[in-house]
Amino acid sequence: MIESPLVSTITVQEVWTGALRPPLPRDPAQKRQAQWEARTLDLRSRVIPFGRVEARIMAELRQAFLNEARKDNRVYADLMIASTALAAGLPLATYNVADFKRLHDDLVIVDLEAM
Repeated sequence: MIESPLVSTITVQEVWTGALRPPLPRDPAQKRQAQWEARTLDLRSRVIPFGRVEARIMAELRQAFLNEARKDNRVYADLMIASTALAAGLPLATYNVADFKRLHDDLVIVDLEAM
């Protein structure tokens, strides 16, 4: 039996933001697909909350990226996701390896593109 994937609350927010975004450059079929994927994530995954421990780890990580995080919200979200994985002692599976590999030496990253 395959276990439910674990996802951070921030990942859930990112997936739903993409699914609910107005379909400006996307056609209605792409929007329906994105919303189906978001609902599937909701139904099949277990969410790891972002709490006190994750916030402390993020505060430590963020020190090295203060200027960048102020200019780019994606760095802020990536730091939250990385902090969640570090606090849980779990690897971080992503299609965006480059976004995460520079955040912390102890962060174990699984490249989903390579799978």
